[in-house]
Amino acid sequence: MSDQLKELDLWWIVLGREKSPDKDSTDAAVHATYNKHLRKGFQITAKIRNAMEPQICTEYRSAAYNEDLKSLWKKLEEGYRKALGLELYYFRRSMFDCTFDAYPTAAEYVHEIERIIECLREAEEEIKPHEKTFYLLNGLRASWREWRDLQATILSLKPY
Repeated sequence: MSDQLKELDLWWIVLGREKSPDKDSTDAAVHATYNKHLRKGFQITAKIRNAMEPQICTEYRSAAYNEDLKSLWKKLEEGYRKALGLELYYFRRSMFDCTFDAYPTAAEYVHEIERIIECLREAEEEIKPHEKTFYLLNGLRASWREWRDLQATILSLKPY
């Protein structure tokens, strides 16, 4: 969304760097500039609300957001961080629950672990190589426990 607003040269308003002219001014030029700024605010809030699901959009309907876009963006960030926290938990849990037996080939098993790691990376959660190794070994069959534990010991002796 921020990229779209940057493209339309509206991002500075959201950041609060482009200040709103005095809405109570009696000067016609200032009043016209304020109306133009307010139209940009309407455009920004409409663009943001149109990108949301209807049930989420109702939380961001306040007309005050048309004038205070920085607070709107802050509220969006808070909601995003909360949702992202749940998503991070889901992906971590998915990686922990991912097992070799659930996939017909080793390549598909490794691909699934890498796919989940990529989802975490997109959510700005970095998985280190030794963590990837842990998850790969964790999903192996119980009958491979001895080999798996030996591999984990050997790998933990190497510097990362």
